[in-house]
Amino acid sequence: RGEGYTHGNLGEVHNILGRYPEAMDAHEKHLAIARDIEDRQGEGQALGNIGEVLYNQGRYLEALPLHQQHLEITREIKDRLGESQALMNLGRIYLETGEPDRALVVHQESLEIAITIRDRLGEGQILSYMGDVHAYEVSTQIALTHYSQSVENASSIGDRFGEADALKKIANIKQRQGRYADALAIYEKTQKIAVDIQDKKGEGDSLTGKGHIYTNQYQYAEAEKNYVLALRLMEELGDKAGEGDMRLIIGQLYETQGQTFVALDY
Repeated sequence: RGEGYTHGNLGEVHNILGRYPEAMDAHEKHLAIARDIEDRQGEGQALGNIGEVLYNQGRYLEALPLHQQHLEITREIKDRLGESQALMNLGRIYLETGEPDRALVVHQESLEIAITIRDRLGEGQILSYMGDVHAYEVSTQIALTHYSQSVENASSIGDRFGEADALKKIANIKQRQGRYADALAIYEKTQKIAVDIQDKKGEGDSLTGKGHIYTNQYQYAEAEKNYVLALRLMEELGDKAGEGDMRLIIGQLYETQGQTFVALDY
């Protein structure tokens, strides 16, 4: 059993770093071991983790049945924490596949379980994802309320990753509202948190957000500086998809300034 969970933990690390083939391999090993020794809780976790890897690659319809299987197992073995997590992950998929009402229903069910079992980490995550649903539906103020609650919850339990994640969502809304100074200050804060906890992906996300704000304000030199720093981090992480997207953004930035030949280098 210990060997299986070791593979699972390794898979989560690879997933966070964007190393999806390695993550998938580790989680599939965990799944095989769990089924071999009839560890139903481990089997459910492995299925959910494989679903998460697929989700992060935008393969939502492939991830959906895996999270549904995870949910069935958690209810069978009465794993309330796992049930809440499975519902939360299903809610994220429903939103991505254009079913915000369904997403909100399962997130609410997940939140009620998290509150009942006093899972503060999960509670903060679910509030953030509920904010995503309201942001999708342009219920901006409700989204900001959920994100702010998520920040407070994460901060109170020392979850700096969760705190930064919710803050970035607030910054994104501020940016859409044209409140660039507020958004920039938040991205500065999330960048510092990412550096402190050695989260290079989060640092890259913050730099990208800052780059977008500078682009919107026609401060192209500052935008380029932040985009290039984000690109370097993606190269370090081996995030080929992110690297490709960032090269496209930088190329478009040069093209906007009439520097087509420089744009072609990206």
